[in-house]
Amino acid sequence: MNKILKIFICLTILSNSSSLYAIDPFDESSDVIISDSQNQSKEEIVETAKIISVSEETKEENESNKEEISIDGIIKVDGSLRLREYPWGPVLGIYSNNTKCTIIGEEEDFYKVDINGSIGYLHKNYVSTDSKPASEIEPNYPKGCRQGGYIARKQTSTETSTNTPTSTSTKTSTKTSTSTKTSTDTSTTVIAKTSVIGKKQGDGTAAGAVTWAKDQMAGGTQKGCNYNTGKNSSDPTCWNYWCGAFVSAAWGRSVPQMFASSAYGQYLNFKEAGMIHTDKNPPAGAIMFTGKTATNDYGHVFLATGEVDSNGDPIVITSGWTGHNGITTMSLTKMIGSAPYLGWAMPE
Repeated sequence: MNKILKIFICLTILSNSSSLYAIDPFDESSDVIISDSQNQSKEEIVETAKIISVSEETKEENESNKEEISIDGIIKVDGSLRLREYPWGPVLGIYSNNTKCTIIGEEEDFYKVDINGSIGYLHKNYVSTDSKPASEIEPNYPKGCRQGGYIARKQTSTETSTNTPTSTSTKTSTKTSTSTKTSTDTSTTVIAKTSVIGKKQGDGTAAGAVTWAKDQMAGGTQKGCNYNTGKNSSDPTCWNYWCGAFVSAAWGRSVPQMFASSAYGQYLNFKEAGMIHTDKNPPAGAIMFTGKTATNDYGHVFLATGEVDSNGDPIVITSGWTGHNGITTMSLTKMIGSAPYLGWAMPE
């Protein structure tokens, strides 16, 4: 009998123990207290869970209590300033002197700003506030950024990369009965293709065309060559009245439609090929045209940079003429002036 009683007592203890461990230590409705000696590891888990819970609540509370920065700023620059996606990131737009902005944050040498709903980063050296005027000291540009290029962010394991610079614009177009296209292109910047810097011509890509063209401006290497005159871009008159030759050189002299004796002739070649878009939202590298005027029987051709000014007007880059020497940039509206706007084409 004693032996049977001992067995019964052991079974009873085991049964109670099993019930004890079946209790959910996170169940606040349970009145069972787990003994330190019997379930120390579960108590540690409970305490750890409580700490994590409190930590997360504190973090969320701190985040919600953060005050948003909102400081009035104004661009101070001799020329124009690029708005970037992140510090030294892709160019989102280009803004002129005295453009107002709201500073909503800062990172490295840049302010995070809001310009009429456009969020991006401006270099601090060119933004004035009531408490800190802009120094307007030229920053130390990373390689390629001076020409409008950018430094790619470090990619995560889920991102893919490519070494081929491309335009980030997407295009949907419909051909009309007159072989003229309308497009919903959105102007974007193009990655600077540093391999064409210092070369006599571009490499046949949109990235190369824009980068090479900008390199012919004051401050660039100006090594481009006008084979018609034998001059290099360092001569301010090198490309005067040679707009077709300039754009053709930017595209690496590889676009067949550019083989014509005038800008208007080049336009007609693109039109015949059904490649002309009549909107004013050209992607970076697009070849743009204005028509003949009373004083110009040849038309004019120039390049889209993919950038826009503070009014959303596309920025173009053009060769010169008398009284306007050298390679320069300006708004599309200023470029057109009183001339008829013919449209743009992107070489295929």
